[in-house]
Amino acid sequence: MRLIDNLQHTASHEIHKIRRRAFDSFFSRQSVQKMEWLIQGSVKTLCDRLEEAKQSNQPVPLGKLLYPCFTADVASEYAFSQSHKFLANPAENESFFNAFYATFPLVFPLREIPGVSWALQAMVRLPKWMMPGDEGMAAITKWQSVCILRFFPSRLI
Repeated sequence: MRLIDNLQHTASHEIHKIRRRAFDSFFSRQSVQKMEWLIQGSVKTLCDRLEEAKQSNQPVPLGKLLYPCFTADVASEYAFSQSHKFLANPAENESFFNAFYATFPLVFPLREIPGVSWALQAMVRLPKWMMPGDEGMAAITKWQSVCILRFFPSRLI
């Protein structure tokens, strides 16, 4: 999807309202209340990680690691009915989130350049031995491949 065709960047307010209506049921009070079990379970896991850090007398990377793990787990479970379980072992996912923070500001502007957009899509199809050697980028590429395989298997033909 091109950036100008998505919900967030709709030029016309009327078109934006029509597109936004499709998402209303996902964020209604009733839908969110149905997911209370998920949020409470993730909060418990987050509290367990904080308790582990307290017991080991280690600093807690809340904003850069624990909260993003928590948010990604809740959002992926809610949107796809399958959590990525980043919070189960935050330290293992630190390189993923570091790479994510480094690349995220560039993704949307670069997607609008036709050649770059094609290259970003092609990266998912590259064999593992051709992937960048950076641990964080490898983690992002693996995550992206898993998501595409799980939710859009026909795109990996």
